[in-house]
Amino acid sequence: MSVIAAPAALFAPFLAGAQMFYWGTPLLQFYPWRYAALEAVRAGHLPLWNSWLGNGAPLLANYQSALLYPPNWLALAPGMPLDLALNWLLVLHVMWTGLGMVALARALRYRALGQAVAGLAFGLSQYTLARAGFYSINAALAWLPWVVWAGETFLQSFNHPSLAQKSQIPTANTPTPPLTSRLALALRLATLLALQLLAGHAQTTWYTLLLLGGWLIWRLLAVPAGARVRASVRGGAPVTGAVVLAGLIASAQLLPTAELLRESPRAEAAGYDFVMTYSFSPWRLLTLLAPDLLGNPARGRFYGYGNYLEDAVYVGVAARASLSLLSGRRRGSWAAHHPPVFLAAILPLALLLALGRNTPVFPFLYFNLPSFNLFQAPTRLMVWFVFALALLGGWGADRWLKPQGRALYWTRLGAAGAASLSLTALAALAVVPGGTALGDQLRTVAAALLAAGLNLLALAVLSLLKPIHDSPRWTLAAVACLAVDLVSASWGLNPGAPADLYRAPTASGPALASALRGGRLYQFPDDEYEVKFDPYFSFLAYGPAELARGAREAQLPNLGVLEGLASASNFDPLLSARYAGWTEVVSQTRSVALLNAAAIGVLASRAPLPWEVVEPGTDVVFYAVPGEARRAWVVYAARPVAGPAEARAALADPAFDPLREVILEAGGPATPESGAPPAFDSADPNQFQARVTLERAGWLVLADAYFPGWKAYLRPFGGTENEETELPIYRANGAFRTVYL
Repeated sequence: MSVIAAPAALFAPFLAGAQMFYWGTPLLQFYPWRYAALEAVRAGHLPLWNSWLGNGAPLLANYQSALLYPPNWLALAPGMPLDLALNWLLVLHVMWTGLGMVALARALRYRALGQAVAGLAFGLSQYTLARAGFYSINAALAWLPWVVWAGETFLQSFNHPSLAQKSQIPTANTPTPPLTSRLALALRLATLLALQLLAGHAQTTWYTLLLLGGWLIWRLLAVPAGARVRASVRGGAPVTGAVVLAGLIASAQLLPTAELLRESPRAEAAGYDFVMTYSFSPWRLLTLLAPDLLGNPARGRFYGYGNYLEDAVYVGVAARASLSLLSGRRRGSWAAHHPPVFLAAILPLALLLALGRNTPVFPFLYFNLPSFNLFQAPTRLMVWFVFALALLGGWGADRWLKPQGRALYWTRLGAAGAASLSLTALAALAVVPGGTALGDQLRTVAAALLAAGLNLLALAVLSLLKPIHDSPRWTLAAVACLAVDLVSASWGLNPGAPADLYRAPTASGPALASALRGGRLYQFPDDEYEVKFDPYFSFLAYGPAELARGAREAQLPNLGVLEGLASASNFDPLLSARYAGWTEVVSQTRSVALLNAAAIGVLASRAPLPWEVVEPGTDVVFYAVPGEARRAWVVYAARPVAGPAEARAALADPAFDPLREVILEAGGPATPESGAPPAFDSADPNQFQARVTLERAGWLVLADAYFPGWKAYLRPFGGTENEETELPIYRANGAFRTVYL
């Protein structure tokens, strides 16, 4: 129950709806995506297309929106506010993560204390809690221990002595489960994998599959050589079938995402610098003993490198408890097939890969081995490290003996050392003044060492007080000690905002809606980046919760969705390559004509502009873009180009007038001055209907992003559906759509 009670205590205000998760991706990505989908469903439309962001973008195909993940359907419950549903989903997934480790530890024959330590150390690790607000990681991570558990229990079903734990080796009279039972276990594995695939974070799922594969291979190697091939076939074939079946179950999500991926810059491989972002900092190894040794953005300031959240790996007292494995005071065998050997091997492997650009290993793999060039942040491979350390902690806790003889001497000495460390740190806090950069940093180190000293002292005292045979009271004290350690280490890492953050209207929203008149809001990417991370989402310090309201008032992407403000900006990890190219050209040229041709009516800017002010703001000012923002118009001339690079060059040409000609990238008929804008209707986000009258053959240009899957049909005035003819859609002006009429 500790893996449920501890998260419930940590997140009690969020479960009650008194506070809302907001910092980073909950506010900027996940809530707007789910809100757009929910509004479409409530209006009777399929959530296929997001018309609010990036001049239109796929919604269902957006993998991290995870619209087909069943737990996310909680928001569809009558009377359930979306923000509260997201709160509950985050906390429930944290609990499910811990429960999965408890189930795995139980399958490995851990006793009660070992199960609790493993469940808490993984479920409440900083790896889990620091990333909890990244909803897709939070959801996918929750299934990792369950998938390994399903693989382990499947192998154990064969009743081969080499695959059984010592306490459960079957006897000659133990019957082998029937084939139908083993198929049911394989189906269970497929179901769990399918849920993880639908949870929305491919990187975590891929790391889970690699971990599962390594785990099963290691366990099968325990089978004697003469029976290994047969056991591998009997075990490997159903597991492979389970993986394939999971992919088929999740294909309604995976196939659209694969189609979207082909449009992105990551179609073949992500760029080297992008992938190597957030390589694990070696200095953060110090935080395995004292998580705030380099500071903490939730408690003043972070003094380390990069993003505190990405390198957070603290697992609490379990990291020290696992050292009992090395002390020689253990019960049980270290036979080669036992999980601790595999887990001990995982630790250096995970660390070596997670270091990313800090060693030559990952760069070599990036250029030479598939999959290593697909995902950002090598530091996320530390999930293996934390998983292994948590299970080793549980294993060590199960073999925790009352210290005697020489061990008693060292335990007492350790307790004295921990007390001395705590007192020294406390004295430093008393004498070192704050208010200066050096003083604040020294006080940060002292506070971290004080917490580490107290935790070590608690561990030593628990050892000294341990009965020869575990008692419920002592076991409860040990579990409580670990829970308090982990909860306190992660306190504040998920800051809360006022309960009305998502539902209260902004002051800037009505003025912008009036000025846009169906047009779009935009902010140049460099300006957006500067405003986003200073002051609202700084990696160094979180600041007060009121900043969340400020981010909404600034209408940072993707927050305009909440008030029905369409945007040409899009904060999305999987943007179209051509949209990114168009953004680059517009950012370089600052062309008003190109802004008009993307239906951009208002520009948010931190830098002053010589344009009419629509709405003054604290950190950005909203300006009316000169000219007329158009979403659809007719032209009678085309400029054919060979490909995307040539299209970007033509866009940057000062002589290009998008209201008189269209840049045609994909070929099509070329025509021998501009018509009136068509009347159009777009109530359904999955449709665009235009009533067009042309003087002669020409092009209907639509300032909506080009993506595969759209179809165009021509119906003459007064005609019926039977008289419709399908028209090809061409890429226009680098990133948009056009049809020839």
